Amino acid sequence: MDYRRARTAGGTYFFTVNLADRGADTLVRHVTALRAAMTAVRKAHPYALLAMVVLPDPLHSIWRLPAGDANYALRWALIKGSFSRSLPRNEIISASRQGKRERGIWQRRYWEHLVCFLSWLLVHLGEGGKEWLEGGQENRGINAREVFSLAFMPRKSLDAL
Repeated sequence: MDYRRARTAGGTYFFTVNLADRGADTLVRHVTALRAAMTAVRKAHPYALLAMVVLPDPLHSIWRLPAGDANYALRWALIKGSFSRSLPRNEIISASRQGKRERGIWQRRYWEHLVCFLSWLLVHLGEGGKEWLEGGQENRGINAREVFSLAFMPRKSLDAL
């Protein structure tokens, strides 16, 4: 299938990724394996992880891709695969998934959208997001204004915030 996805090189994206079993707590029980998978993928295919929330079933994250790179799909495939391979094989695998050599851990699809405006990022970061952007991350090498320099936000609009 050809899904309509935003493919903006160097963009900032919000993702929601779900488990196949929506009642499972696999992500929080195996958060160390998830962290290891994401770290390995980030070393091989860099991206800036601006924020992330890991809940028992879904995870939400905000990434900024490098200039000239829009391939978040590869990164998610590698993260899902690495995480899945690190877990014991005790889930129920449908015939459809078995035919494609898939595990029954993740939903096949995920939700993503391009974050184009600072106000959108603040909504996704929730309460405290503005303070996070304005001060806390400067000391960690993340410049809040750089987040949007590659996401089609006119400089004049950004300076007005």
